[in-house]
Amino acid sequence: LRTTTLNDGTPLTLLNGEAWNNPSCPAYCYYNDDVANAETYGVLYNFVAVNTGLLAPKGWHVATHDDWNTLAAYFGGIGQAGGKLKATHTWLAPNEGATNESGLGLLPTGYRDADGTFDGIGQLGYWWTATIATFGEQAWMRNLSNISPQLGGGGSAFTLGFAVLCVKDKS
Repeated sequence: LRTTTLNDGTPLTLLNGEAWNNPSCPAYCYYNDDVANAETYGVLYNFVAVNTGLLAPKGWHVATHDDWNTLAAYFGGIGQAGGKLKATHTWLAPNEGATNESGLGLLPTGYRDADGTFDGIGQLGYWWTATIATFGEQAWMRNLSNISPQLGGGGSAFTLGFAVLCVKDKS
């Protein structure tokens, strides 16, 4: 996803540097605060933006924890699904297990930490889910690595910056 507005036209706030750790506003950023990274890797969002329910285009939604579980099951379970979801380019070697059998071509987006620093571009991809975890102020996320074919995931603090995968609504 590369949007800088909600699907009702409301602009998201571009937060750079230490201003990132502002959990009260729906925000986005570019990896390393460099707009050029958006062309290849998309945009990173805080969970406040995801939790609006308006981040995905109309007719679509941010993938839920269950959506990701369904995707993983379809592609052989979490141990193998990651490789089948990853693009075969842009990831640093060894890009373990990458076949892009899914056709999604997920990219190594990296992430933004709560303190505003960035890490992992080329090696790691992190995606929010629209599902709030039942254990504290966290949401479920999913992640991929260049050194594993596994689809990982767990709870993550709302203040981090991750990419978003959208799923078309059932008609």
